[in-house]
Amino acid sequence: MQSVQATALGLSVEKIRAHLQNLSLPVFLFDEISSTSDAAREYAKEKRGEAAVFIAERQTAGRGRRGRSFASPAGSGVYMSLLVYPTHAASNGVLLTTGAAVAMCRAVEGASGVCPEIKWVNDLRIGKKKLAGILTEGEIDPESGAFSYAVIGAGINVTAVPEEVRDIATALDLQADAPTDRNLLCAKMIEEILKSLTEDRTAQMREYRKKCPIAGKHVTVLRGEERFDAIVLAIEEDGSLRIQKGSEQMLLSSGEISIRE
Repeated sequence: MQSVQATALGLSVEKIRAHLQNLSLPVFLFDEISSTSDAAREYAKEKRGEAAVFIAERQTAGRGRRGRSFASPAGSGVYMSLLVYPTHAASNGVLLTTGAAVAMCRAVEGASGVCPEIKWVNDLRIGKKKLAGILTEGEIDPESGAFSYAVIGAGINVTAVPEEVRDIATALDLQADAPTDRNLLCAKMIEEILKSLTEDRTAQMREYRKKCPIAGKHVTVLRGEERFDAIVLAIEEDGSLRIQKGSEQMLLSSGEISIRE
């Protein structure tokens, strides 16, 4: 797969690799691409079993959860997808997302000193504004029920916020004391997300709960066409939310929530 060096805008494979420790997996960098996750899936079909990283200065068709677009303007963020081969069952696939969210918090703090929180299940935020989003996709082996491969996509606003989302989003450099080295941030994201795949799940979920202080909050839940109010009781070991809806307790493993003031 062919990629280019986007040195004019600050990112380069060489600079990213300079920050990586003992990691030799392929890293592809694009000036512009439709979606780094699409590139990762194409690569998976060609190079079965080989992990790789795909980074873009700009995406023309970046996407988030529920088919929403993810604004990816040139030079203002980090847009990355990691092609990985998880060993746990695809039925626990949400743990890829929760693990990646913890990893992204570590990476952001390591590169900038900023400590974001997690908005269940897959966003990073500072205050009430979104800083980053994570989208995990994959292919499942119908016989084993395991992942044939998975793609962990992450997009983070670094130097600026796209105009269309300025009322609900923020950027790292608006929060940090100094400009963020995007090459260092890329390296930290790669290292931490790969590490998250093999960590102890119990310890990782403890860290997730600390960074996602949602227990006890009154929330509005959007799940498909259904919308209702509830109280969050706990985050379970599998990443789902235990919530109280009226007199009924239930587990929420998909959907979106917003905190009610």
